[in-house]
Amino acid sequence: MAAVDIIVAPNRVCYFDLAVLESLSLGTPVVASLVGGNKYFASMECGVNLYGSLSEAIEVIESSLQNPPQRENVKQAFYAQFSLERFYANHLLLAGELLEWK
Repeated sequence: MAAVDIIVAPNRVCYFDLAVLESLSLGTPVVASLVGGNKYFASMECGVNLYGSLSEAIEVIESSLQNPPQRENVKQAFYAQFSLERFYANHLLLAGELLEWK
């Protein structure tokens, strides 16, 4: 994945596509359909460009190829949101909330 310009994830249905995360971890920008777990990326500046229709997909793919984000910026954004440390901290918070909830 690190050798390609962009990854396209044209899912019609998805829960959370791990291929998107893998691509971002390598610094590869992603173009993904605006469905399921991909919606999580809508408010983030992390190298994921979303589309809702075929015409939007064409525009987003062309734009991503003509003006790709810097791979290092994509990697940094990924690790800021999805690092092992971040997952650990989020799980500790969740565990604490669950222990307090009765």
